[in-house]
Amino acid sequence: GINAEYMGNKLNSLQMKFAAALIATVAANRYENMNEDDLLVNLESTLSSALSSEARGDADAAVAKTAAIKNIQKALTARILKRLDDGQPLVEVARKMKAIEGMQP
Repeated sequence: GINAEYMGNKLNSLQMKFAAALIATVAANRYENMNEDDLLVNLESTLSSALSSEARGDADAAVAKTAAIKNIQKALTARILKRLDDGQPLVEVARKMKAIEGMQP
């Protein structure tokens, strides 16, 4: 027959994944309105938090935080590219890109 506990765990896992995706989407929108300094602070704390989740063996939390990190990086990259359009010196842009790339989970 069908293992009810197995099905329950599967459903719970799906709900967790859905919740994580929902949180990531809301977070992505939140990051759009932040300035670069706030984004960098968030990137640093989220990265640190993801690493501790991973160390604790909390894979779901680590995955959700990794998604958040990617969203923050996208927001920062978008800002930097906009700056390029606005004619900011390339040296400054390159320096910021390097800083972002250095913050990989």
